[in-house]
Amino acid sequence: MKLTRKISYLFHIILLQLKAHKRLNLLLVFSLVLGMIIPIFIFGNMNQLKNSIEPIDIKNPEITYVLDTQTSGILKKSDIEKIMKKSQIDNYTYSLMGFFNIAEIQQDSVMVSGTTENSNQFFKPVKTNENIGTNLGRNECFIDQKVASKNQLKVGNTISILGDKYQIKELTKVKYNQILLPADSLLETLENHHAQAQLFLYFEAPNFNQVEFEQQIKKVNPRLTYSLQSISETTKTAKASLEPILKAEKLIIVVCFIFIIINLLSIMSEKAMLQAKFLSLSRALGLSKWGFNFIIFGELLLIMFVAYVFLMMIYSLIVFSDLFKRQLLVTSKEYLFTLIVLSLIVLIGGLFSIIKLTRQPIYSAINKKEVI
Repeated sequence: MKLTRKISYLFHIILLQLKAHKRLNLLLVFSLVLGMIIPIFIFGNMNQLKNSIEPIDIKNPEITYVLDTQTSGILKKSDIEKIMKKSQIDNYTYSLMGFFNIAEIQQDSVMVSGTTENSNQFFKPVKTNENIGTNLGRNECFIDQKVASKNQLKVGNTISILGDKYQIKELTKVKYNQILLPADSLLETLENHHAQAQLFLYFEAPNFNQVEFEQQIKKVNPRLTYSLQSISETTKTAKASLEPILKAEKLIIVVCFIFIIINLLSIMSEKAMLQAKFLSLSRALGLSKWGFNFIIFGELLLIMFVAYVFLMMIYSLIVFSDLFKRQLLVTSKEYLFTLIVLSLIVLIGGLFSIIKLTRQPIYSAINKKEVI
């Protein structure tokens, strides 16, 4: 028998086995999809959590500080300049972030951010475009492609933020924000309308006197509540607060893998008992050991392929869905991880099935030529 005919014959047997044990195969696909999708959701959430503390790109984190006003109020540009001058700090920048109603956009509010031109020396608020936030005129802005498309906006159109008009200079993929303005423009708009936003003031101070600096803040705005830390301390605090969450999520992933393995072994054990007679007789009628193993691994590979297709469909929904994009960040690593795990499952399931089948009484009897 030619090799192509042999393989065709083996695939025919595989399809017969899949059809004969349809219920168990569907149960295996379902348990694999369920067991894998939860870890992927968790990995996506872990990526997003880690990413939330990684936009900072500082050369000297120990001597670079951030003042966060936590939406309690706003410092005027003149106040910022006064504080920095009194504290003898020359190297500083700031960014703002808040939710505001936009006249042309049919939503309750959208996230608006402002960043100064030299802010890249301190941090990268958006990683998708190194130049985002720079080269913007006083009344220009960048807007997220999805937001623009949803509201039929294009380059050259204007939007109104707190009554001030801004012309759209570029449509871009903004990871954290939906509309980006020059920080000075946004700060002036906020001052003019007595609106609030979260202000982040970044500055480099090798010999920082925190007590004196805070006294200057109290002089210009005694009611302002804020946090003040070095970047290294901020990152350390953020990582420490995430640690219990990440540990709990890792534990859930381990539980999911245990669930997958238990289900896999129990289903393969039941399949082995049902397949034992047919495959054992096939061996007695001349099926080679290679062909025997090919049928077992081939059947599992087809089941894994179906599970992988379902998982990819779900991942696509996660990646392109507005519902999940803020909570989850699914990367190419997750796709590769899924492929590796499913490949290991094929290997484990196949080896277990072979061991289970070869230990069935009918297989042993045929192998010893006790059954004709």
